[in-house]
Amino acid sequence: MLARILGDAPFTIYGKNGLFIGYVIYTLPAAYFIISNAFNYVDHRFYYISLIMKDNRWRRFYHTLLRPLLIPIANAFVLSFILSFTDFGIPASIGADYNVIATSLYQMILGSIPKFAEGAVIAVLMLIPAVSGFIFLSVIEKWNVRQQGDNHTSVKKRPIHDYIMNGANFILSTVILLIFIVMFIVPFTERYPYQLNFTLTHVIKLFQDDILIHIYIQALFVAVATAVFGTIVSFCGALITVRTQLYGKQVLKMISMVTNTVPGMILGLSYLLFFQNSSIKGTFLIIILSIVVHYYTTPFLMAKSALDKLNPSWDTTSTLMQDTWVETIFKIIIPNMKTTIVEMVNYYFINAMVTISGVIFLVSTSTQIVSTQINQLQHFNRFVDIFILSILIFITNVIARLLTSWWLKSQSRKGES
Repeated sequence: MLARILGDAPFTIYGKNGLFIGYVIYTLPAAYFIISNAFNYVDHRFYYISLIMKDNRWRRFYHTLLRPLLIPIANAFVLSFILSFTDFGIPASIGADYNVIATSLYQMILGSIPKFAEGAVIAVLMLIPAVSGFIFLSVIEKWNVRQQGDNHTSVKKRPIHDYIMNGANFILSTVILLIFIVMFIVPFTERYPYQLNFTLTHVIKLFQDDILIHIYIQALFVAVATAVFGTIVSFCGALITVRTQLYGKQVLKMISMVTNTVPGMILGLSYLLFFQNSSIKGTFLIIILSIVVHYYTTPFLMAKSALDKLNPSWDTTSTLMQDTWVETIFKIIIPNMKTTIVEMVNYYFINAMVTISGVIFLVSTSTQIVSTQINQLQHFNRFVDIFILSILIFITNVIARLLTSWWLKSQSRKGES
């Protein structure tokens, strides 16, 4: 479409150019969630103290914003690197002759002659970034800044600055969304790109397919169950890591990085072989477990970042008030982490709706979900149906996001009143 508008594409999308753009867009949500969540726990009062001290703008920016966000930014950096390093979908689509380790692994495991031993060696080598990332994050942990995450004073509005930043945000978001615009054009044309007349025939035909509707309902069930169970597991893992003195808690931190390093394809095969003769094979439970483990890193880091920012003296105060540890969690920690917990739920729900690599080997004829159905439709070149199902997933995720945003705002109004 860009080539049609400009007359000629400014560069080829195949190869490293396409991989770079694809990886940036692919890792943006995870990195954004981690950093955006950390902003909720930055105390604005330090900004005013810096103004009173007459610091210059760069010193003020460093000490009141960059330093408190150093650990979340480092977490986002390591996670983005690992996600790009292990992704298979993008290089498989537009990598062309630019080979990456993920495609080599795919060829080893699912080639014409499977070589599981060599594939296992590559999979082990792919764990090196996770170990390196864990060491890096452990080293910089001593620079973590704890602040009180409650009773923030509002920063004074700066109209010109805010308009510029909002404009830059709008332009960036528009550029990213334009890449996906083809998804919203193809299903509503008679025969793209030859007959561009508007039609709803393809959409009506798809919604008359009872099998696809049933698969969509199953995908919703998996997404909701994954969001609830995954959020509980991630929150408990972060809570043990940050708010306890248990031996071996560093192992939890390392596991959190390793789960994102293992490619979804290998994770799915591992689950398939490990649970080969078990009763959960071919059930929704194994699918939910796979998704929870595969996407564990980002929610864990979000919860850990929030807990790192919450004032630890609250725990001491709660103890003096003779509250148990469990009561402290429900009375103090969870109420002050509502935004983060909702973001964790959103993250798990959205990824459960779109994931494919980790569950493609685990679904059965009775446990198909929308993303795996899209993969099957691709083999029959039913691209119109693929785009319609993709729009359905998109609308579902947007509705989920709007509902959680509305709930957070309503809770905020109740707190103010």
